[in-house]
Amino acid sequence: MRLETAADAPEINTKPTFSINPCNVMGDMDAPGGKTWFYTGSLDYDYVKVSEYFTDAILRAYTFTIYDEDMKVIGTITDEMDYREDEVRVPQCELAPVVTRKYFNTDDKYEVVIGLAINAGPGENHYRSVVYSLDGLKDEKGFDTPVFTMESLIGDVLEAPAAPGDENYFMTFAEESYPDVDDSIFGAPNQGYWDAVKSSKIIMNVYAKAADDNGPRKVFTKEVPLLQLPGDQQYTPYIINLTHGDDAYFVFSYYKDTFYNPYYSYSDELTMRDNNTLIIELYKVNGSSLSLAHTTEIPVVKDAIDEALASYYSVGNMRYRGDVDFDNFGTSGDAPAFIITKDNYMVGSDDSYLSSYYVYGPDGKLIHTLFEGAETAINLSDIPGQNAQEIFVTNNGSYAFHFVDVITGKTLFSQSASFTFDDPDMEPEALTSNIDRTKVGDSYMYAIELRVPTVDENEHDNARVMWLDANGQFSRIDEIDMGTNVHYAQCYIASDALQPTAFTSDAHHEYLVLVKRGHDGGAMSEELIVSQAKNEDAPEGKILLEILPDSRGVLNQIMPYLGGDNPRLLVGYYDQPSSLYAADIYALPLDGAQVGITDVIDSSAASAISFDGVTVRAAGADITVYDLSGVAVARGYESASMASMAPGVYIAKAGAEAKKILVK
Repeated sequence: MRLETAADAPEINTKPTFSINPCNVMGDMDAPGGKTWFYTGSLDYDYVKVSEYFTDAILRAYTFTIYDEDMKVIGTITDEMDYREDEVRVPQCELAPVVTRKYFNTDDKYEVVIGLAINAGPGENHYRSVVYSLDGLKDEKGFDTPVFTMESLIGDVLEAPAAPGDENYFMTFAEESYPDVDDSIFGAPNQGYWDAVKSSKIIMNVYAKAADDNGPRKVFTKEVPLLQLPGDQQYTPYIINLTHGDDAYFVFSYYKDTFYNPYYSYSDELTMRDNNTLIIELYKVNGSSLSLAHTTEIPVVKDAIDEALASYYSVGNMRYRGDVDFDNFGTSGDAPAFIITKDNYMVGSDDSYLSSYYVYGPDGKLIHTLFEGAETAINLSDIPGQNAQEIFVTNNGSYAFHFVDVITGKTLFSQSASFTFDDPDMEPEALTSNIDRTKVGDSYMYAIELRVPTVDENEHDNARVMWLDANGQFSRIDEIDMGTNVHYAQCYIASDALQPTAFTSDAHHEYLVLVKRGHDGGAMSEELIVSQAKNEDAPEGKILLEILPDSRGVLNQIMPYLGGDNPRLLVGYYDQPSSLYAADIYALPLDGAQVGITDVIDSSAASAISFDGVTVRAAGADITVYDLSGVAVARGYESASMASMAPGVYIAKAGAEAKKILVK
């Protein structure tokens, strides 16, 4: 594997700018001002041996550290677990991915929420959202003191328009409610079973920000029976929030009656009810309250095809918020149009659906049909000044992609999954469904990853991305060097990442590629590379950045953050034996100014390389280990594990030093 940089090109920074040490959980969060912050969490457990076969983990304390967009520590929350009565263990302890201020109380401190799911006896769970202020009060043990506790988990967050410097959050806490029933109703078929199932419901409580020290204010409650939830009642959004201009809205959807006909035991066959209706209620945020602005009712009709067991109706299953449209279908005021998904559940299949998509007006009348009979739909990124588009995938003996203008309902073009060129000397190319579009000048182009890589004259495997113009006409194929022995690869195809300046500042395209690479002895490793496509300035292309598994674990999470003032690439690792996560963060572009770096790892002063038969070490240095053919097989900062490597001789490099090591 080679790592190339042209002599006259800006230096490529191959070192992470910040490393997250091993932790139990990590993630990102939406912060004030539209920023993206990060967090890590450490969970302290007692391990109780229940039997010779099972040891239970009992959470005793938790610590979460919050970092801003520049990876500066904003604050740390540490507290011990407060078990109540019959509560026994915590299977879920997570930091809610939102930072607020003046929502749970009225001071200026940042607020974070820790969500807990707690086992409390057979079949019983408790849920709590425990709120803390960063830099808040501590108790006599030094633990942070909660400022508020909600007896349910956050289900939805809406940030409504507000004055500059202010925040106006609305949070929805959702919980399921079941009736207290005698166990006898679960025996022989009976009316009581149906009544119990029918009365089970989901309760959604919407809270506005606090006006005093009593916490956020409940401003709205919506209850929907579980059997009247929309869509398939499992994976369909039943609440959508959105903003439009200076206004904010909540959309609640549900069936007017139970989706199924009455059934009287859990073994009864479920059949779809006739003459039902999908009700869509639009609530407008007025100050700190919600008021019903419009109701749309859409008939729920089972498709007449014999193979369809049921036809599920929903809003939000195609483009989520994009399924609520105020601008494009002749609507006005607080009465939008809706994109409705109808999923036909097909007989003799394992959760197989054929889906159709329609646009309905606020009066519940059909405006136009987008597409019918698709196996799936692929969202294409929005491009400023261009209509929204969706790809619908069909399989009538072979797969085909249908590119549809969502606003006009017009099919722009259809493309077989086997692309045939006008040139008879060119073989057809197999397309994948890894597709998006990106802005090019005043228009856009489509990028499609090709299924079959090629091998160049250097015996290097090349991933390939085909580009089509806005009319679906062939433009070019980019070839991306991945090195040797690639068994599987996938490019990161997303609109922002397809811009030529996403990873370097020059005009050439670079691609983020996840690679599964084979090694001697049958070993496999997952690697991440950033590689510049072959071009006139670099006919063989360039692998600019190569990231391998190291002593912290295997690659687990790869997340580019390409918007905002501080673009980043987060690469996460997971160590299965310890169940710990770690991450490196790279500043983008790789050849640009390193903005906002607070913990630069300096590997320029490499010390002596040591090897104990399992781990290569070099204090203060980045380590890369190569096999004798020049393929990089391990990498780490200060240490690199060789535990999974086949026996043989390897070359370890750290800074300017290199050393042969023998794995036995």
